[in-house]
Amino acid sequence: MGEALKMRAGMAALIAAASLAILALAAAPGAKAANAGDEFQVGFNHVGIAVGAAILGDVNQMILKPSDGIGTLEMNAEYTNSSGDFVVPQDGGLVFPPLNLNFDGIEIGGTLGLDDDATGNYNEATGAMTLAAKISLTLGVSDAGALAPGVVPNGPLECKLSPINAYMSTGYGWPAAGDPFTPGGFTEGALSGAWTVKPPFIQLQGTSCALLRGIFADVGGLWLGNYTVESANLPASTASKPAVNSCPVGLEGNGTNCAVPLPRAILGGLSFASSKATAKRGKTVSLVVRVRNTGNAAGTATVALSSSSKAVTLPKTVRINVPAGATGQATVKVKAGKKAGKATITAKLASASTKATVTVK
Repeated sequence: MGEALKMRAGMAALIAAASLAILALAAAPGAKAANAGDEFQVGFNHVGIAVGAAILGDVNQMILKPSDGIGTLEMNAEYTNSSGDFVVPQDGGLVFPPLNLNFDGIEIGGTLGLDDDATGNYNEATGAMTLAAKISLTLGVSDAGALAPGVVPNGPLECKLSPINAYMSTGYGWPAAGDPFTPGGFTEGALSGAWTVKPPFIQLQGTSCALLRGIFADVGGLWLGNYTVESANLPASTASKPAVNSCPVGLEGNGTNCAVPLPRAILGGLSFASSKATAKRGKTVSLVVRVRNTGNAAGTATVALSSSSKAVTLPKTVRINVPAGATGQATVKVKAGKKAGKATITAKLASASTKATVTVK
């Protein structure tokens, strides 16, 4: 039983080290946005994690708070424009003290780096913030055998996790509720988010990194806050745990490369304003064709037209300009022939179709 508890403690230390390092990166500029080139530094005093592990089960806890006396997590960042976009450079962007955790006499060390520049955005009017980062984390112990006696060989063990793709926002609700910062500053708020792809483990020393990788769940949650009043526990979540290989709401991708979707038109909702019309022989009647655009960019729909009868004639196509998030329409002139009859008019857009009936009297 004692050895099992020691193994649990050792693995807990590794998971806490990884999560603490990841969350350190989630700090964002600590000054009011102004112009491109402005530099910023900030510290956050609360860090929480939600992670699953084969041995430990689910862990959901605050792992750093002011009373711990460890200090704050600091980051250097720079605005790239006046719209609130910022970058945390790969070289020198993150200042994080080496981890030295002691669990049941087992010393576990960790160092943190960036695989690439981290990017984000801060809206000083609302306090909303986003951050995306690719992180590398190196974990090491002087004697891996102490982590799991009889399972892991004795001797030094050093493993690098890279990249850890973390996506965070003040608007996300898992593993705990995000919270917009005080507008114009970075207090009384929190970033929340997750990684949904298990990072590769690179063997630097020893032979047991594959074991450590197997302990980690694919999905892990991050929460980082800066509050005057200390909190011992994570706030309640307001969203469900994300799926493996997914991206946060508002982003597209497979969890490895999430990005804001490019503006695009999504055209559909094809219909006639009226499904019936009557025309006198030799005269013209109008049909109104409508197309809905649920995308975030304007688009043009080319609608194909056809008639089931020679009782009428009409154009083969009609083009409809549709603003983003709106419905566009165009008028189609249908000319009746010299004989009475009926014609079914079909409009097609991609795989969608709609029909209207024109009666010639």
